[in-house]
Amino acid sequence: IMSDLQRVLSETVRSISVGSVMSYGDIGAVIGTSGRQVGRMMARMEGDGVPWWRVCNARGEFPISKRNPMFENEQRQRLEEEGVPFLESGRVDMARARLESGR
Repeated sequence: IMSDLQRVLSETVRSISVGSVMSYGDIGAVIGTSGRQVGRMMARMEGDGVPWWRVCNARGEFPISKRNPMFENEQRQRLEEEGVPFLESGRVDMARARLESGR
């Protein structure tokens, strides 16, 4: 059973368009919680049909790699397939890829 906050989180992540990303903090600002809490909640939502790969940290990095490096590879591959721009450093180009409603 999903809490109201989990439901709003799920809807917010589902609203991120193909080719865009939001940071954990962006989502937290939208739904009224911290970016850290967003990360914790998302860790429990895997396989829920939520496009988790469209969420990264504010620096365009993938903290999910701490849990499983394979997820980082999958996240990068999915974002590249969706046309998300990356910097030479390997991070997401947040200036170009961040969804407009983000900070």
